[in-house]
Amino acid sequence: MAVSGCSIVLKDGELMGSSRLDLKTTMESVRNAGGNPTIAIHFHGGLVGQSDAEGAASKLAPEYASTGSVPIFVIWQTGLFETLQNNWKEIFKTEFFEGILERVLQFLVGRAEQPPGARGAPLDVPHPKEVRKEVAKRKTGEEPYQGLNPEPAKMAPDLTVAEDQQFKEAILKDASLAASAHAILKNADVRQFEPELQDAIRDSEKEMAAGGRGLITAFVLGVAVKAFMGALRRLNRGRGHGLYVTAVEEVAKAIFAADVFGRFAWNAMKQDTKDAFQDGDERFGGTALLYELEQIWAHGLRPRIVLVGHSAGAIFVCEMLKAAAKRLPADIKFEIILLAPACTFTLFDSMLTLAPDRIAAFRCFGMSDEFEQKDAMLGNLYPRSLLYLVSGALEEAADEPLLGMQRFHSRKSPFSDDEIPGIKRVIETIGSREHTWIWSMSSIGAGFDCGAASHGGFDFEPNTLSSVKHILQNGT
Repeated sequence: MAVSGCSIVLKDGELMGSSRLDLKTTMESVRNAGGNPTIAIHFHGGLVGQSDAEGAASKLAPEYASTGSVPIFVIWQTGLFETLQNNWKEIFKTEFFEGILERVLQFLVGRAEQPPGARGAPLDVPHPKEVRKEVAKRKTGEEPYQGLNPEPAKMAPDLTVAEDQQFKEAILKDASLAASAHAILKNADVRQFEPELQDAIRDSEKEMAAGGRGLITAFVLGVAVKAFMGALRRLNRGRGHGLYVTAVEEVAKAIFAADVFGRFAWNAMKQDTKDAFQDGDERFGGTALLYELEQIWAHGLRPRIVLVGHSAGAIFVCEMLKAAAKRLPADIKFEIILLAPACTFTLFDSMLTLAPDRIAAFRCFGMSDEFEQKDAMLGNLYPRSLLYLVSGALEEAADEPLLGMQRFHSRKSPFSDDEIPGIKRVIETIGSREHTWIWSMSSIGAGFDCGAASHGGFDFEPNTLSSVKHILQNGT
């Protein structure tokens, strides 16, 4: 007898509506049907809200069921895309942000194009009008300075006396930058700014009220120096995302608080995956899943359990495996399918440490870096994929290694085993079998094909979906 499966809806990790009853009914049907079916538990990505996630689940359910699997969809109310899209559009509307960005780009270009042996002299920087003309290419879908790939050695963050003086003078003499800073500070909510700046902003507000401007100048200079040095450090270490994109990430982080550019929302979303495994199977969705799986085991059934995690859904998968290691019998193991996983290598490594024997099989599908760089999730403002934004701005460390980004799998500098040992541990622990990591475009054969060219396209891209269905039906 076929079991139809269900969807469960979570908010802040807690079960909503009839979700607990629906899950219980589905799992009772599995027990009553007997045999050892495949239970496919799907965790959607972080960009979609509840309505879109429910729509996707209704379309995927018959696809998964056609393999003989019992599909369970965990809908966990994220909707991160709308937050990111709205907030970043507002960031780019800020004249002060654009002004700092142009100055940082001006001096990054000057350093990148500095001739050999010229250190010590002032930089030959492009005129601000040239920079604005280049930045304006965004309007036609072009990435500013796309062809400029500076040698890391040229981007050393130790400024010469001449460079330091030249940069600071350019900032201090920029009247439009000072005016935009005055405008943004005059009516700003101090909480929208980076925490280190908040005291300076309060002092600036007091000085403005008294007719002074000195602290505004210090505020502008502090932001510019922080962004410029942050970009230089990353480009020097080979950890940039392209000259323009790196500048955008570092300027946003230098000015704005975490809730403005999306880090707060991203961290809250990650916390939701942890909260789902708190004590109480009648209340928390992840704990309810583990409880029902344990009941199936107690009835003598031994189903295949396949966890499918797309994007931030991979974070949910990691948290489930960590919780399973603490709560479930040792012989309950999971097969894992990840689609463009947005989890960090650090999280995945910690999961493997806590649950080393819980993964029975594993396959990961992701975009090749070529497509990752072209997948402009925020249009011409930020011409990279969600994973690039997560790695470069939303995670605490700049260029945080993510499991689903091909660039971190090279194991060559700056991602060598000595520099980032966690990458080595993960790849050697999980990737011993051939074709564990599949990067688009791939047409190796059944279960190994992937044609996804956008982060949001993995669930329904025909070749990738065919591979997922093949694994559900036949294993890896």
